Amino acid sequence: FDNQGYAIGFNGTFTICDDRGETEARGLIVTASGIVRSAEVRDDEIKLMRGVEELFRRFPVVSEARMVARDIRFRGVDLKRGDMILVPTALHGLDEAQNIDPMALDWDRKKINHATFGGGPHRCVGLHLARLEAMVTLQEWLKRIPEFSLAPGCNPVYHSGIVAAVDNVDLIWPRS
Repeated sequence: FDNQGYAIGFNGTFTICDDRGETEARGLIVTASGIVRSAEVRDDEIKLMRGVEELFRRFPVVSEARMVARDIRFRGVDLKRGDMILVPTALHGLDEAQNIDPMALDWDRKKINHATFGGGPHRCVGLHLARLEAMVTLQEWLKRIPEFSLAPGCNPVYHSGIVAAVDNVDLIWPRS
């Protein structure tokens, strides 16, 4: 921007005492990168709702850890009772059989399949709150700061594991 006004860095501080802030940070990165025009999302609540769901599909933040209940052999791998396994929820959202062009972030995607919130008895009890928090965060941000971008030289760093994270999200926007 000409006449840069404000800058903010998200270095883990955007995480709102839980893992959902990471999805919101990634949403800001996507918007700041120009992948989606903020005015489109700001002015179309349906597009924003789909976009938030698409962000959860494309950038899930939590993997599920499970303990093996009994000794089994699975696809040639011996799993012993008590072993811990990690089930990366990102894989479901990136399955071509579940989502067309799964690597693309498509804010107009109508059929969005993912396992970000788990399933069955392990389904996240706070999934509705997580969706609402992500949506309200993006709505309010775009209402107050409609034009912004990644700072020059900004290079977000993504981390995976039980909880995914993104560091070094430096955003700038013009003075009002």
